[in-house]
Amino acid sequence: MRKQGMAFRGQAMLHRIRRDHLGRRARSAGGFMTLFVLIASAVFFFLLSDFMSALTLERTKERFGSEADKALGISEAGIEYYRWHFSEFPTDVQDGTGLSGPYVHAVLDPENGNTVGNFSLAISDITSCGVLTSASVRSTGWALENASHTKTLIAQYGTETLAASTSPAKTDSTVVTSTLTNLKTYAQASGVYLAPTSGGAHGYKIVFKSNGTFDASPVTAVTEIMGYSDDEGWEEENTIIASIGATINYAIPAGCPVVFVEDSVWLEGVVSGKVTFAAANVASSSIKPDIVITGNITYAHAYDDGLTAIAERSVLISLQSPDVLQMNGVFVAGTGHFGRHRYDSSGTHAVPIDLQSYVLRSTLNTFGTFSSPGTVETKWTSSGAFISGYSTRTDVHDALLAQLPPPFTPATASGFRIIDWRTQD
Repeated sequence: MRKQGMAFRGQAMLHRIRRDHLGRRARSAGGFMTLFVLIASAVFFFLLSDFMSALTLERTKERFGSEADKALGISEAGIEYYRWHFSEFPTDVQDGTGLSGPYVHAVLDPENGNTVGNFSLAISDITSCGVLTSASVRSTGWALENASHTKTLIAQYGTETLAASTSPAKTDSTVVTSTLTNLKTYAQASGVYLAPTSGGAHGYKIVFKSNGTFDASPVTAVTEIMGYSDDEGWEEENTIIASIGATINYAIPAGCPVVFVEDSVWLEGVVSGKVTFAAANVASSSIKPDIVITGNITYAHAYDDGLTAIAERSVLISLQSPDVLQMNGVFVAGTGHFGRHRYDSSGTHAVPIDLQSYVLRSTLNTFGTFSSPGTVETKWTSSGAFISGYSTRTDVHDALLAQLPPPFTPATASGFRIIDWRTQD
């Protein structure tokens, strides 16, 4: 009995030890689980908070993106509105009010007629010789629900002209004739007008100067040579200057940069500003002056200069032109052709011996546009051999001049249209 009692007490003690050990393990496991739940909860709420922040930010971006789209659409409505206005009222830059801007208009929902936003227009005009030639319209739009969030577009309105065409372009002689008539009027009123030369002179030598002026000298004697063109065949021409008279310097008016010469012209120099030049005799149908390019025509500044040169008949490149010739601008032959005639250094039509070194030239570079109703020829070959003119010609279009050409450059379409537009940040 004693042994059995001792055995029972030993087993009971063993069970108690095991129970205490299991209790401690249970308490330890419970504490670990509590800690795990706390950590997991913290991570979950951190991630949830981050997710909600991201969601809020995305919704904010969507809201502002939507408002930006609305503001941009309303701003575009302002640009389109004034395009229509110019089509109805071509010279009005005051929105029909007769007052200075800005001009504010409401944009309506087409379904219910409610106002969805507004645009405000600021208009600046460009005039030459007292005539509106282009305009800039700045349209700022905003949605009604958030007037502080705006978008602005700036559009340049003007007439599409030959400056937007690539070379060689086709001249509309009817448009050129009308343009020349207007240019004479503008030049006589507030530009520079040179009457026909007298005393047996053949026209003027004109040299543009980089200070915004030009020198004009009457051509008192010429050397006659034979030249060939596809349009006229072989003909005697008076394109070589033998002597000139006294030179007079003329300033080109900033408010009316139009020069009209009622005679033939030999032209070269450095152009400053936007200038429109014409050689024509609109008073006589039997006299159609030419422009003869004698040297490089370049710009004084990289971005702000431009030339439109219009000849009533042809724009020709002189036999005595440089070996490498640069021509910047819009060159318009009204009824004749553009190019360099064929000149021979031997045979029946040979040029004088002192001019024969000019027959073959190297490189002609044009930057802008040249147009002609007739054939364009600057290089002449025979049986595959180069015999006259410029061996190489490179034509580069002037995109800046296309957007804002010299005033009264011959138009290729009627009415004001959007020439260029951009957003303003």
